[in-house]
Amino acid sequence: MATKLIDADPRSGRLRLLLRIPLVLYKLRLGWLLDSRFLLLIHRGRKTGLQHRTVLKVLRSEDHHCYVAASGWGEESQWFKNIQLNPGVEIEVHGSRRYAMANRLSEQQAANELRDYARRHPLAYRKIGSLLFGKRATASPEAFGRLAKTVPIVTFEIKTD
Repeated sequence: MATKLIDADPRSGRLRLLLRIPLVLYKLRLGWLLDSRFLLLIHRGRKTGLQHRTVLKVLRSEDHHCYVAASGWGEESQWFKNIQLNPGVEIEVHGSRRYAMANRLSEQQAANELRDYARRHPLAYRKIGSLLFGKRATASPEAFGRLAKTVPIVTFEIKTD
């Protein structure tokens, strides 16, 4: 059986290098190359208060006012832990940086988002799902429910103040 992504350590080896490429693009002001399929999350550390940057895959966006993303490493992801304590964040999408509020969806809402993503992007869902489960992902209500229990889904609502 393949190794599940959620069990891998994103802080070491080739995986770290691969995951850093989008961050380097944003640092070089080339984040626009990633279009609106990714966002740069700028958040505060829950212990140090220091600013951190993380690039996330966007599952869906609503008229550039709300972005939906998943925590591929589940609740152990550092950015996810940070936004639970400090939900006020900045995001950069397609070269535009704005303030947003992060909000974790309920398991039912998360399952619905995953179902919608699988419908709109079946190949990407199968690839991502197989990385997360360590086996071929299926588009069944049970699979969406299991994935929603493992992978928190977060919305980033743009502040209009």
